[in-house]
Amino acid sequence: MKTFISNKINILLSFLLVAMLGVAGFFGYTMIRSSAKVIVPDSAHGTNPASAASSVENDYIFQQSLNSGSVLKDKITIRVSSELVKPIELPQLKDAKKEDIEKWQKDNGITNLTFVEENSDTVAKGKVIRIEPTENISKDTAVTVYISLGKKDAGNDQIEIKGDEYVGLSVSRFEEQVKALGLVPNHDTSRDAKSTSVAKGNIVWHGSGSYENGETINYGVCLEETKGSEKEEIVIKSGTYIGDSEEDFRLTAESLGLKPNHNSDRDSYSDTVAKGKVVWHGSGTYEKGETFNYGLSLGKKSSSGGETEDIYVSKNQYVGKTEDEFKTIANDLGLKPVHLSDRDSYSDTVAKGSIVTHGYGSYEKGEDFNYGLSLGKKNSSSDEVYVEYGKYIGKTEEEFKKIASDLNLIANHKSSHDDYSDTIAKGNIIWHGSGTYKCNDSSDPFNYGLSLGKKSSSGGETE
Repeated sequence: MKTFISNKINILLSFLLVAMLGVAGFFGYTMIRSSAKVIVPDSAHGTNPASAASSVENDYIFQQSLNSGSVLKDKITIRVSSELVKPIELPQLKDAKKEDIEKWQKDNGITNLTFVEENSDTVAKGKVIRIEPTENISKDTAVTVYISLGKKDAGNDQIEIKGDEYVGLSVSRFEEQVKALGLVPNHDTSRDAKSTSVAKGNIVWHGSGSYENGETINYGVCLEETKGSEKEEIVIKSGTYIGDSEEDFRLTAESLGLKPNHNSDRDSYSDTVAKGKVVWHGSGTYEKGETFNYGLSLGKKSSSGGETEDIYVSKNQYVGKTEDEFKTIANDLGLKPVHLSDRDSYSDTVAKGSIVTHGYGSYEKGEDFNYGLSLGKKNSSSDEVYVEYGKYIGKTEEEFKKIASDLNLIANHKSSHDDYSDTIAKGNIIWHGSGTYKCNDSSDPFNYGLSLGKKSSSGGETE
């Protein structure tokens, strides 16, 4: 029995001894390992691993997977340069064109290249002005190439603005865009108005037509977005638009949701308002869709009771008219139309044979009224066409589509411009866009609206 107990005690002591040796070994190993940490050195040449391979010579380390100073726990990956990558050389820029740069880009595998066009007094149009940066270019370097637009033509300073081109834009965006065109934006508070389609504070109206570089372009902002209320009230102050051209007045009326109507009974002589400009218009409170009457100035009145010999013509007032139309206008004004061939010039916007320039200012009856004709587009690849305001109003929809097709424009019906009319037959053109358009461009369609016919007293369409 004593032998049995003795054996059990020996076995138990053996287990305890083994356990103590294991614990002592673990702590000893841990202490030894903690005193033998491997600290990662800084072996890489260059500080930017993404570009080091292009600047580190052959057989040198250019990247390591662990930062220097960290403890090596498992493994480290080290990359060694097998070749020094040389920067891409700039192409020969003398007489280089865009296609030459595109070939250089393709040959060198450049992935981030942008073309920018700008005027230049020294580099011919279409040629490369400069490339940035000028050195240390690699395949992923952001490269900008500047292409010349040629000299800025000081004589060709006409800037065409369509009637509703910028309506709906924020004021900051509008001012940014017209400043880029060389115009000076001016907020005319008399042009501010409510709108069913423009957000409050955005552009609800702006000037249109031909401008010169540095000229002021007025604009108005939306006072309130009314969300299509049929009973929207529009307040017109007396005399707000006196002195405006008839075209500007009509565009303003339409932007307010009113129907401009020339009431010849309101035409009158004026010592202050030029002939043909708005001399009177309605005022007070209107509802959307209501008629907005106006009268035009007959010019100054002579002491004998008739119109004076002083005839005023605005700059570019009749540009785009046919020669026959211009001659009729001149004769009606009491002026003598005279064609000066040295005034003829090419134009991308005025049709061949139409008026491209004419005299302006004050004339006396019987005085020569000089003009020049368009020679058409100088470059047959030009793809723009000019449409006169209201020229096709009253045409059938099919006639309008045919006209648009002949002009290489894409006709687009905008139902928002459909409206009732007492004078235009139902289904005919009651409104269409105007100004300069790009040919066959779906992003710049030739929009139009149709007449809904006469409106009955009950508010619906008449029979």
